[in-house]
Amino acid sequence: MDDLHYRKLAAEPERNEVRLQELVDKFANQAGFTTEVFRANEKPVHVFDTTARCAWFTSDRDDAEDYGGGPVSRYYLADGSYLDAESESVIRLVGKRTVDDLCALSDAIPAIRKAFSGRYCGLTVVSYGMGRPILHYNPFFAGDIKSAAPYCYDDGGSIIDLSCRFAAGSDVRGAPVTPLAKKRSSLMPALSRNILSA
Repeated sequence: MDDLHYRKLAAEPERNEVRLQELVDKFANQAGFTTEVFRANEKPVHVFDTTARCAWFTSDRDDAEDYGGGPVSRYYLADGSYLDAESESVIRLVGKRTVDDLCALSDAIPAIRKAFSGRYCGLTVVSYGMGRPILHYNPFFAGDIKSAAPYCYDDGGSIIDLSCRFAAGSDVRGAPVTPLAKKRSSLMPALSRNILSA
């Protein structure tokens, strides 16, 4: 699938939305972005600040809606190893079990990221707030978060090519950005998509 064909379909986005979504989903999978997550945002976000405490995503659309804060968007996360927030390593670092206190866990994200970003691409925690287990993700690297929308526009209003949508060094949409959204450093090898305990 070349960008020219994708752009042709995106010229009539509403008419071709289903086909565009199929292409994006297929391309995401091929690019190693296979974890589907959701998040409610008050306004569009092009680069998530993963160095702070609030870059949480959920595996459940209803959970994202329940947290509110604006419309729910669908994203893909890059494949990689996520550290379980209930691991002994995290509990030792934070000083207590954090699953019962997500605010304390969120406050500890900068320290957790600093300690573990060389081995893991993010943190996960399971909650049971909606009567079923829901997996939450906090990626350590902004470049590991990409929009799953069927089409995205750059700042100039042009369709972003499919070949750019999941590129390293690009923002959530696939547009080039500053080093904040660069993929992980050369110290962080590509890892399998497993949730590991340290």
